[in-house]
Amino acid sequence: MDAVFSILRYWLDRGVDGFRLDVINCIIKDKTLRSNPRIVGSRPRPYDMQRHIFDRNRPGTHQKLRMMRQLVDTYPDRMLVGEIMVELPGEPELAASFLGRNRDELHLSFDFSLAYTRFNAIKWQRCAKRWCEAIGKNRIPSWVLNNHDIPRIVSRLSGNVAKAKLAALFLLTQRGSIFLYYGEELGLPDSKVPWKAIRDPLGKRYWPVHPGRDPARGPMIWSNEEGYGFTDGESWLPFASNADSYAVTTQEQDASSMLHYYRALIGMRKEEPVFRRGTCTYLKTNNKHIVCYIREYDDEKRLMILNFSARKQNVVLRDSAYQKSDWILRFTSQRMLPDTKAESFMLQPWQGCAYSLKSRSS
Repeated sequence: MDAVFSILRYWLDRGVDGFRLDVINCIIKDKTLRSNPRIVGSRPRPYDMQRHIFDRNRPGTHQKLRMMRQLVDTYPDRMLVGEIMVELPGEPELAASFLGRNRDELHLSFDFSLAYTRFNAIKWQRCAKRWCEAIGKNRIPSWVLNNHDIPRIVSRLSGNVAKAKLAALFLLTQRGSIFLYYGEELGLPDSKVPWKAIRDPLGKRYWPVHPGRDPARGPMIWSNEEGYGFTDGESWLPFASNADSYAVTTQEQDASSMLHYYRALIGMRKEEPVFRRGTCTYLKTNNKHIVCYIREYDDEKRLMILNFSARKQNVVLRDSAYQKSDWILRFTSQRMLPDTKAESFMLQPWQGCAYSLKSRSS
């Protein structure tokens, strides 16, 4: 570990803001190098034929992370964020544990549960609530929908832009730190990577059982020029199909583009502290297709209502306190406004809205 800490000091002295630590819960192995128990069954990779109890989540990991944190804390405004490898997606408590009970390990940890959760109101709300509960009030959750190991969300949603915009609205109105994967702000889909073009070692060795992770790693598309502003040579991986429509220069000229949508969302989050620092409470509604939560900070309240359905949905909040408030629309994921009535309103398919809440004068 001395060499690792020497490397950390070298880059901290050069002024880096921090480190993204890959599969950090795998840095400590069993002292006697015992073999993991085998899993019975037909699996292509030897890695998948084991229960990883001797090479992952070892007790000494937390000690080493506390040492890293002590070093990083000697430099101003630096941070550690760690990727936590799990057996199967859906272990937020494990990811939260590497923040330390006293916030003395990682500053942030990645839980990818949401990225593997089916696009469904009940499932997304349950997943988000579990992550928030695992984190607790005194630690900071991080949120992510994409990364370099999983298909991009637009491709996971079969190219449905309205659903992708709803997902972005959910993501960027959560408490904590938001991580965006390059191209996410363009609605960039996976690239089509033929077998001969595969670069990922997993794909090369185990295709077609494991197709590899290359499709989510297609190059960024900056312009419509040759090489799409990414390279003047041959690209490492193929560009996404219909690349011109995803170029930054193209989307900057279109006010309805995904790029402008993300900029508006990020702008709202930046301008309103309630979205960055406020508490988050999930509310009950009369509709299983709706996710509803309220963000509160000082005297500011923002009500979020998202329709996870391909049909129009009527929403009635069960808490009468919110029925006695004036709802001022701050943001909508679609051009068509919701049909608002005295105590309920109708949302369009895949529509999400942010409202400011103001108590009515008695």
